[in-house]
Amino acid sequence: MGDRSNIVIRQEKGKPPLVIYGHWLGAGHIEAVTLALGRGVRFDDPGYLSRIIFCHAIKACGGTLDDETGFGLSVGYLCDNEYPVLYVDIPKRQVSIRLAVNRPLHHAGKWVEKEWKPWRTIGFQQIMSLPLAWEEWYTERYPDEVKEK
Repeated sequence: MGDRSNIVIRQEKGKPPLVIYGHWLGAGHIEAVTLALGRGVRFDDPGYLSRIIFCHAIKACGGTLDDETGFGLSVGYLCDNEYPVLYVDIPKRQVSIRLAVNRPLHHAGKWVEKEWKPWRTIGFQQIMSLPLAWEEWYTERYPDEVKEK
């Protein structure tokens, strides 16, 4: 039982991405990314921006830093997932929605991330100026076959 989703954060080209997992995050990953990027800060500092996104993800799923369960971090590996993944590409300053299954983002030392074709990409500036439009954009493209309601 849960409402699992992941946010993948690419901090640097060619390096495994940081993955934020929320057991009860669900579609709250939209809110977490929107609020974090909507602040318009630390776009040139991947470590801080990743932490800001993580903090908003914790808030979105109703968690606290003291919780032992409910959310987690990994590098280059998706945890349980029931939603399209939000893929935050800090160097490109873009967010895309990608379908993904529970598997590594790389296999035998080779990246398979290229298999994740984004549906559509939106820039950080667009998210900052139109947060509601961003959420509508996500909702319109949310496939029924990924998450049954």
